[in-house]
Amino acid sequence: MRENSRRVLVVALGVSLLGLFSGLLPSVASAAPTPPNPTNQQLDASRQQVAAASAQVGVINGKLAAAQSALAAAQVQTEAAIEAYDTAVYEQGVAQKAYTTAAAALKAAQAVVAAQRTQIDHLVAATYMTGGTDTAALLMTGGNPATYGHELAVLNIVSGDQSSALAKMQQAQGRQQESANAATVALRASQAAASKAAAAKAAAIAAIGQRQHQQAAIQAQQATLNQQLVAAQRTAGLLNQARAAANARAAAAAAAAAAAADNDSPPSRGGGGGGGGGGYSGNIGGARGTIVSAAMSQLGMPYVWAAASPRVGFDCSGLSLWAYAKVGIYLPHSAHLQYSLGTPISRSQLQPGDLVFWSYGSSWTTIHHVAIWAGNGRIIEAADFGIPVHRRTMYWGGYFGAVRLL
Repeated sequence: MRENSRRVLVVALGVSLLGLFSGLLPSVASAAPTPPNPTNQQLDASRQQVAAASAQVGVINGKLAAAQSALAAAQVQTEAAIEAYDTAVYEQGVAQKAYTTAAAALKAAQAVVAAQRTQIDHLVAATYMTGGTDTAALLMTGGNPATYGHELAVLNIVSGDQSSALAKMQQAQGRQQESANAATVALRASQAAASKAAAAKAAAIAAIGQRQHQQAAIQAQQATLNQQLVAAQRTAGLLNQARAAANARAAAAAAAAAAAADNDSPPSRGGGGGGGGGGYSGNIGGARGTIVSAAMSQLGMPYVWAAASPRVGFDCSGLSLWAYAKVGIYLPHSAHLQYSLGTPISRSQLQPGDLVFWSYGSSWTTIHHVAIWAGNGRIIEAADFGIPVHRRTMYWGGYFGAVRLL
């Protein structure tokens, strides 16, 4: 009993944890009523739709990769354009400072030349007003003819010095004018370069925006195509599941008909009642016997989707859920989740009360049917609409595996 209690606790804990994630797992046994058996043409069409959707996703993925590569290249070009703009602006500032310095030097030189010209103009005016150089010399000597020659020479020297100074200042002014002209040319060139760099910068930024817009549009197309692919895959999966379920129904119907000759078949289709069908005559003890006896007590009950009660009927996982509850083990109402809670066992290890499963795929998440192993190569199951709960010979087509919960 302690071992059974421990198993019940473990199973209950597993059910609680799985309940948190059940919305993330595909529930095949309790998702929706089984659709009709699809035709081969429908199956082929669904596969073609999946292939076409996959091809479109591949094409759009290629376009997105190209767009991302182009965006990366445009980003590099934009960075280069911005760097060139920053450099041009800096060089414009340097040229502006050079122009300002040259203009200030030219203005100072012009002021000095103007002062020299004023001084010379005063000297010339004074000489003229006194009657020329002879008169100026006489004035300088006080009318003494003995010193006239010396004073005249002094006057000529002074005039020569003034002329030389004026000439030098005019040369300096010319050089300053040349510097100012060169600074003006450099400033205009730098301004033009900065304007061109600004235009390149604006164009590069606009190109980045356009590339980003194109990439966003492609990503939107990619999302739409991915949704279409998922929808096509889901449709194909449902059709495959429907085909597998139809095959299972056919096998169950054939087995039920064969079992009728062995007096193990259930009552006629749609039989109801409070669980008729008689008891199980095998000699199975303990919890296993309780599970098998409980399932056998419901022989003849109708198949009702999502039901797990003798008052209503059973579907496949509902029957195993109800029978296991008789020994205190509470299972989820889902075939593939019941599989996930047990310990997988081989065919040779099967014992009465173990659960056996069928799947339309290779994963436990594609399990679509569960039955209770009754021993002696037989199972108890709620197979499908119109087929009541019955015991029959085990069939292995579509068999996925078995688990033990005891």
